[in-house]
Amino acid sequence: MSTGHQFTKIVLAGLAITVAFTVGGYGVDVGEQSVRREANTYTRHSLTEADGTFAKTSEVGQTRCSVPVFVTRENECSEYGRNPSLSTFASTTALSGTDAVEPADLLLDVPDIASVSDEMSPVDAVTARIALRETFNYDFSDFSIENGRTVNGNSVSDDLVWSTVAFRNFPPDNNARGPRTNNNQESLTVDPLFAGTTGVPLGLNPFSVNAEGNLVITASARPAEISAAELGTHEDTGQEFTVVSGALTSWPSFKQRYGYFEFRARMPNRGQGSWPALWMRGDNTSGQWPKTGEIDILEVVDEKLYQVIHYGESVKLRENSGRALSGFDDFDNFHSYGVLWTEDYLVFYVDQKAVHAIKNTGQIPDEQFMLITLQVGGNWPGSHDPSDLPFTMELDYARAYSIMGR
Repeated sequence: MSTGHQFTKIVLAGLAITVAFTVGGYGVDVGEQSVRREANTYTRHSLTEADGTFAKTSEVGQTRCSVPVFVTRENECSEYGRNPSLSTFASTTALSGTDAVEPADLLLDVPDIASVSDEMSPVDAVTARIALRETFNYDFSDFSIENGRTVNGNSVSDDLVWSTVAFRNFPPDNNARGPRTNNNQESLTVDPLFAGTTGVPLGLNPFSVNAEGNLVITASARPAEISAAELGTHEDTGQEFTVVSGALTSWPSFKQRYGYFEFRARMPNRGQGSWPALWMRGDNTSGQWPKTGEIDILEVVDEKLYQVIHYGESVKLRENSGRALSGFDDFDNFHSYGVLWTEDYLVFYVDQKAVHAIKNTGQIPDEQFMLITLQVGGNWPGSHDPSDLPFTMELDYARAYSIMGR
């Protein structure tokens, strides 16, 4: 499970100021700043050099650190990120004002905008870093279902975080009854209050939290005691459903335009027809889908990871651009999957390493909310093999960040 941010990150923009103090503990308030860290002691340093480097004083002497840096317990200065030759920030996100002297919650390597094309393409090189501040953080060990349908953190009934109702219509109707699916899937997304055609909740619950504190969404065969007629038929095709599964949306609690969005997940049980997805879409502010835009951070089909955006004026005029990540198939283990969305481009990440990018030409006009779905069958993955069931997807956390200085 996630344990919070591991380092105090010092983020400055060449300013000659002095800030020196020692703090400890997770979530400690430092002046007017709330700095998240593990329960260890770290030291910020005095910026005394005109060239914008830190002079750090400790028992072992003085060490020079270029910014941005994180500081280890051994009083060593280390470059943040994978490539110490990178410049501090992307040219489009230079910091100013108070943001320049407050610690970032996350720094991401980003490509040069000039290298990004109008079609989804691999990222060949990163040339800068961007500073981010956390705006949403949900640890799925807090997951619970209140009243069978609304999902809350810390079991606070008026603090709705996720909704289990499907993603077809927004705002979602918590009193909706009937099949909830699209794309001709063979699975139906359900929750304990789903009544199908019976008028009485069927008690189907695809959600659980395991011993490790991870949310598990399970797609399983329709229970033998529930008939296909009781589930209902596909609202578009009239077909019967043979699989029940789950979906979550952050629509009730969180939407954001621009920033970095990340999930940490794994898909240990997969097979023919399984279709786990971590994605985002707009809430119809600009019209019906796909005009609202859709960002697919992860779709796993046929043992390949796809990252895609969908957009366009109408369903008939829908456009999309996406790619499969070459050489990646480690879905049994946990990885973080994210997207950075700025005015300039969308950059897709695995384990915070930039892998794909596409230029932002206005394809995604609206705030986006996050969705988690485990579908089975349909137009893209094809029919499932019943012997492969159940399929599962495990979630550690969902997080989002705004871009500092914006």
